[in-house]
Amino acid sequence: MIRSLLLLSTLLLAVATCLPAQVDPDSRPSSRPSSQDEAKNPRGKVRSQEEIEAHLDLVIPKHDEKSRHQDEATGVVWSFLKRNEKTDLPTLVIGDRVRAHMTVWLAKDGTEISSSRRREGIAPNPETFDTGAFVRGLNVVMPNLRPGDKVRIDVPARMAFGKKGLRGRVPPDADLIYALQVLEVTSHTDIPPFVAWDEAKANKVGEAEEGMPAPAYMILVDGQGDMAGDQAAVAFDYVMRDEWGNIIDSSLFADKAPMGGQVGRLGLEVFNTVGRISRPGGHYLLRLPLKAIFRGEVLAIVDPDGQYVFIDMMPRDIAPFREPGDAEMKKDANGFEYRIIRPGIGETLQPDERAHIHYAYFTLPEGQLIEASYTRGITNNFSQVGLIAGMRQALAKIAPGGMIRARIPAELAWGPTGRVGVGPNTDILLQLELFPEALPTRNPRNLQRKLEAGELPKDRKKKGKGKRKDKAQGTEEGDGEAGKDGAGK
Repeated sequence: MIRSLLLLSTLLLAVATCLPAQVDPDSRPSSRPSSQDEAKNPRGKVRSQEEIEAHLDLVIPKHDEKSRHQDEATGVVWSFLKRNEKTDLPTLVIGDRVRAHMTVWLAKDGTEISSSRRREGIAPNPETFDTGAFVRGLNVVMPNLRPGDKVRIDVPARMAFGKKGLRGRVPPDADLIYALQVLEVTSHTDIPPFVAWDEAKANKVGEAEEGMPAPAYMILVDGQGDMAGDQAAVAFDYVMRDEWGNIIDSSLFADKAPMGGQVGRLGLEVFNTVGRISRPGGHYLLRLPLKAIFRGEVLAIVDPDGQYVFIDMMPRDIAPFREPGDAEMKKDANGFEYRIIRPGIGETLQPDERAHIHYAYFTLPEGQLIEASYTRGITNNFSQVGLIAGMRQALAKIAPGGMIRARIPAELAWGPTGRVGVGPNTDILLQLELFPEALPTRNPRNLQRKLEAGELPKDRKKKGKGKRKDKAQGTEEGDGEAGKDGAGK
């Protein structure tokens, strides 16, 4: 799961940082050669230096010498083509999501790589970017910009796409020129600051191999409550950085999924180790060898001279696998055993109401994770008709904001037929949370806090239209009627 997410993050990041082109001055002509240009400069003919310089002067906005800056450490050069005079506006910070126009050229000859203002068959359209997820050279400049600013940025190859280039679009060792116009900040996500590694506080996991140092982790915040333990269903928000603190990828940016899976099956052992010790509210910093994450081909945006990748991991959701002891459990007449962790607030659901839930199923006694919304970090909204009888019985015992852990006998789960990943006559351990009626959310804890603070209505309005009656649902707790079908639909 972790490897799949990292691969997906790699692909998404390559697209997101793939020079989302934007151009500053509308009046400047495109650097893509016209048919006339091609007639004068047929393919294969190398332009003279004079032709290149004339082309650059014509197409690419010149630096404003009065506002020209150079970052000595990185070699990045920038100047303002236009400044927003409203100095009371805050400058950009890591975590800002911005709408902007951008155009990118090769510095050596002015070839346009991409532009949000000029695309074949597509009207000019600004793009949306997460500040901190640009190529490293742009991240150097972002803290100096405000919405409304226009800027030219010269980025040396090592702060752009380095020795690898980018999928045939950017050649190896290519210096780039960006023209960037920031239009607005649309949202902000708090990104934890980069924490310096402290070897004295580090915990190594495993041994060094193939010339790579052993992975290690630090506990920045220990969290509260019980540790997740082995076989827990977990989802972590993460921020992946290089050793200079430049962000490679993060689930905190919009539309990114968390790292998720079952502890013990998270790929690298350092992930499993941190998964076992994780507590709600915790914050853990991992240091991994670059090759342990990017085996084979390293992302172009990652500095190939680096040794390490640092990953902040913060538990978003945890569903531990702990079979409750008999003394903790109540038992209904049909064999359904349960323990109510939180009763919730207000009324329980009616059988025809949709259930907004967080859940995890494990097989008993092995603890194999069957399915869990916890590993995806997002709740689900289900019709109760499609749920197994044991889950419907669990839902009947808690109100919104409630949480229950239940041991479900096979006849109230998938019975003698089983299902994919579940053998015949398998008992199930369920952890279930019920949230106020709402669309699925990536922030269920916010709903929980609002409910407890009295900011959400306790009574849900019944909508009679379009509802289906669940005939298999029992009318009373423990009446034994909620499982006649023996399986979910």
